[in-house]
Amino acid sequence: MLEMLGNIVFPPLCLHCEERLDKGGRLICKACASFFELIDPETRCPYCFTENGGSAPCCECVEKRRWGLQVGAALEYFGPVATFVKKMKRGGMPYLAKTGGAFLFGQFQTLGWPMPDLLIPIPRRSWLQGTNHATLLALSLGKLLGVPVREWVKRTSGDLSQARLSSSQREALAGENFFLKKKAKIEGKVILIIDDVRTTGTTLRCTAQALKEGFPKRLYALTLARAGFD
Repeated sequence: MLEMLGNIVFPPLCLHCEERLDKGGRLICKACASFFELIDPETRCPYCFTENGGSAPCCECVEKRRWGLQVGAALEYFGPVATFVKKMKRGGMPYLAKTGGAFLFGQFQTLGWPMPDLLIPIPRRSWLQGTNHATLLALSLGKLLGVPVREWVKRTSGDLSQARLSSSQREALAGENFFLKKKAKIEGKVILIIDDVRTTGTTLRCTAQALKEGFPKRLYALTLARAGFD
């Protein structure tokens, strides 16, 4: 009776369009749920996950020789997916990371990568307070894969203006702010880096560069969503 009354006074609404939901504990209406379709890796560059018409490296990754890190993403960051991520990060709904982890798990299975020894979330900036949502996603995926999660990369905050720097200069400067923690033991291990959204890929590459100091066997990176910027 109380649940019925609650649904009348505070009816469950879709996270994105706020359409009233049917019974069943859904968070997204059927129309918005259609946007949550896993990206087909067969149409993407394996090093930046840009749509490429095939699974060969794109021209930019060939030119910049980005061979050290294979990258994947579960979903495209727009519409209901973008709303879902924003609600998870800033909308007081960190529990959505459990659902996000399920999408990461599905895409990991599709990618056919080797089982990682460790999941390492992207570190948040040192001045930010609160939850690291990349860690929540990593914990959710780690539970499904049976793989441990370790926060072994530290990020400091750079205070220099980068407005007039080129993309390569910004990446070089950003890389100076990522460090592998002394206690990290990753030599010879397969590492999967986890983040919520990939935009330019700079943060992923800087994290990978820090991890290389520990001599891992292979590095991969998987994000919940991919924004259409490079």
